[in-house]
Amino acid sequence: MRSLPPPHPALRASIAVPARDEEDLIGACIKALTAQQRAPHEQYEVLLVGDALHV
Repeated sequence: MRSLPPPHPALRASIAVPARDEEDLIGACIKALTAQQRAPHEQYEVLLVGDALHV
């Protein structure tokens, strides 16, 4: 098993965004996250998590 490198020292938060059939909305969501001013973009990462669950 390959090990992953440690997170960047400046990283303070990870934001997980679950998505399924969100093509029309995901761009606005990511844009809103990047427009926030409480933390510089170097201090957080955005993880887009695809939900492949079929009901």
